[in-house]
Amino acid sequence: MKLLIFSDSHGDVETMRAAVEAEQPGAVLHLGDHIADAELLGERYPDMPIYKVLGNMDAGGAGEWARHIELCGKRIFMTHGHTFLEGRGVRTFFDGITKLFLSESGGAEILLFGHTHEPFLNCCGGKWIMNPGSIGRGSSYRIDGTYGVLEIADGKVQWRFEEV
Repeated sequence: MKLLIFSDSHGDVETMRAAVEAEQPGAVLHLGDHIADAELLGERYPDMPIYKVLGNMDAGGAGEWARHIELCGKRIFMTHGHTFLEGRGVRTFFDGITKLFLSESGGAEILLFGHTHEPFLNCCGGKWIMNPGSIGRGSSYRIDGTYGVLEIADGKVQWRFEEV
């Protein structure tokens, strides 16, 4: 199954739609900041599952700050990431994310987070940590938006980033 992973869309639904058209995924995972964009995408593709969590820009919205899902036999923990860092005595965002994954991810094999607008991928103790960057082209200092592609087949995972 091919999964598209978006974060920090900041109103850029058209870029997400173009990525869906190009990739033809089995599902989309949106990691917050303008969760309404994920809902609009869902209206365009009503038969495609869209999993989403709130980001710091979604403070008044209804939804979850973090959630577990299981797809193709892989347990995935989704979060925007910002709520797990406050008051935790971590030096850097990535220190906090690593601590989160090792201590609070509930046995997930894959941790997906957003917030930094910077693509990131690492394997830590056989567990994957990934940030797709920001799909919203006008939302950060990056000239081009990015998103992640995760393909799960026969228990194996393959990752890549795409620029838009």
